[in-house]
Amino acid sequence: MDVRLTFEHRSTISKLSFFDHTGIFTDKPVSIYTLNDTTKTYLGLFDGSLFNSFVDLNLMKPTVADAIIIHKYGNNIPQKVNIFGNPVNGVAKAIVSSPTTNPNTPPGSTIVGLSITRRRNN
Repeated sequence: MDVRLTFEHRSTISKLSFFDHTGIFTDKPVSIYTLNDTTKTYLGLFDGSLFNSFVDLNLMKPTVADAIIIHKYGNNIPQKVNIFGNPVNGVAKAIVSSPTTNPNTPPGSTIVGLSITRRRNN
């Protein structure tokens, strides 16, 4: 099943951050994609293996998208999703926000490659 997170404006995405607090689903991880018009681009997987932690997906180069698609199985899905970037031809503002903020993301971070890193939720 696909869960589509549609943006208010087409945006350039540089980073996604996922949080899970219900358990590990390494046997059926969710697949993460961007959607730009009708083009679907694979970004990576999320399996909830870092319980109670944010997991960052830094993109090697920013990607233009209208939406993020999370392809899930059953109840395997991150409970929180933070998406970082800027609207194309618009005023910079938060694209998607979760009920809690991610305090470990410094403003103006440089994206140096595709990586998944662990951060504790404090």
